[in-house]
Amino acid sequence: MELPCKLETAPSWLTAARVLKRGHFSVVISEAQLPDATWEHVLSSLIYLEGPPRLIVISRLADDRLWAEVLNRCGFDVLAKPLARDEVVRVVGHALDRCEPLRAARGAGRGECVRAAGGN
Repeated sequence: MELPCKLETAPSWLTAARVLKRGHFSVVISEAQLPDATWEHVLSSLIYLEGPPRLIVISRLADDRLWAEVLNRCGFDVLAKPLARDEVVRVVGHALDRCEPLRAARGAGRGECVRAAGGN
C-alpha cells in the first residue's frame, strides 16, 4: 500500500514515542489497543509534541461509538480492519492536507507518518 507520505512503523507505543522524538511527523496511525498503550494514551501523549500530529486509530471493532469518541477527543479519524487500501490513502491524505498550512509556514516539506502496530 503506497501512502502519500514516508511511513515508519513501530511495534509498540514506547518504540513509536522514540521514533517521534527523532523528527516531526504529521500523522500517527495507531492500533486502538497496543501492547503497552491504548489510543487514548497515544493521543494524550501527542499533545506535548510541537505541531501535534493527527491521530488515526485502527480497530477491527470500529463503530460509531469509537469514531465519535476519537473525534470528540480531537483524534482525526478511525479506520476499520481489515483495511481498505483506497480508504487508508484517502484518510491519510486528508490528514496531511490539514497539516500542510502549518508545515508550509515552517518551510517544511510534505509530512511523514508513523504507525504504531500492536498484535491486534
